[in-house]
Amino acid sequence: MSSNLSIKRICEYCRNTFTAKTTVTRYCSLKCNSRHGKQKIREQKIKVSEVEVQSTIATSGTSLAPVAEFLTVKEVSKLVNLCTRTIYSLIYSGKIKAVRLSARKIIIKRKEVDKIACFGITVR
Repeated sequence: MSSNLSIKRICEYCRNTFTAKTTVTRYCSLKCNSRHGKQKIREQKIKVSEVEVQSTIATSGTSLAPVAEFLTVKEVSKLVNLCTRTIYSLIYSGKIKAVRLSARKIIIKRKEVDKIACFGITVR
């Protein structure tokens, strides 16, 4: 079942002209066929990634977390870039006003944290 056809075609990958022996041949060689297949897979992965990024941006953009009025000691330490022991020292020395809700919970007003960040408190 050999074919006597010889059809001029253009390779879908490298765009070179070649002589095809069947009517369904799309590539000039096995090398172009495999490279084009890999390229299509790569492009599909990129499209999927872009869709995920767009959906993440869309969901995070609509549900922005409101700025908390009261913060825990751990949250304050992350905001001010100090360790939690330093924050506790500032609370006990009276440089930061805080409220003890229970034996294990201390909260600080956001305004107090802004004072620390703006003016800077030196610890000795």
